[in-house]
Amino acid sequence: MSFRFSSGTMDSMAGVFAPPKKYRLGTGGGSAKGPSTGGTMLGLAVASMFPKTASSLATSRASAQAKHAFGGGSQARINGRAVMTADRTSRRVPEVMVRITGRQHGGGHVLANFAYISRLGHGPGEELGLETSEGVVLRDGRDMQILAKDWYNFEMDGDARRKGATSISMILSMPSGTDPERLKAAALDFAAEEFANRSWVAGLHVDRDHPHVHLTIARRDFDGRRFHPDRDDLFRWRQRFAEKLRERGIEANATPTRARGIDPAHEHIAVRKMRDKGQVPQIDTGRA
Repeated sequence: MSFRFSSGTMDSMAGVFAPPKKYRLGTGGGSAKGPSTGGTMLGLAVASMFPKTASSLATSRASAQAKHAFGGGSQARINGRAVMTADRTSRRVPEVMVRITGRQHGGGHVLANFAYISRLGHGPGEELGLETSEGVVLRDGRDMQILAKDWYNFEMDGDARRKGATSISMILSMPSGTDPERLKAAALDFAAEEFANRSWVAGLHVDRDHPHVHLTIARRDFDGRRFHPDRDDLFRWRQRFAEKLRERGIEANATPTRARGIDPAHEHIAVRKMRDKGQVPQIDTGRA
């Protein structure tokens, strides 16, 4: 395996594999500036391509930032993942997109979301089955109504605290040309593992040039706990979804935008929307 990095690529990748600051969605928190320890992460990735003595492998410990960016395990394993991530980035392997699209308040709002995902009411040949966390495929509006009401009743039950959203919706997407059925299988596997203690529904859409899966998750888990996804959660979900795609033979990468020479704080909104749709803006072609 060979790696070709220009000085510009090395500079742009420095400081990007450390985890971003946590913030609550919708507050505008976080900072575009990479942490000062990021150069260490790039050094680990490059150093791992050279032999190490057994003693050094046994005694080295992975930092919390390394574990966050490349998963757990020994330092050697983390270094190996860092090298593979750097290789995929240099080859411009498609980046997965995981994005929270909204929150649903009340049973009626949840049912409207179910109807949109399943294309309910669009007529024969247009309606889609709604995959559920219980392994059942819902096709009837009445069944969807019952499930939406169950979610709402569970969200409102049990305590006197101020209630919030009943469910949270998100999209898992890849660029055009990705096999839709394998993408759907990866998304369902991802949801089954990541939200094992929650109720969720999912539906594959191929109405655009890029296949994507709509995933809606009940806000309270089976133990009654509510969740508030933040930036770290989204980063972890992107990594996990990319792993599920690679397990099915689809090349996929999940790196922070700064690893690809992109400063999200200073890019035009039209460029970001193009990436969300799986399209390649002209500015990215110029960088390549």
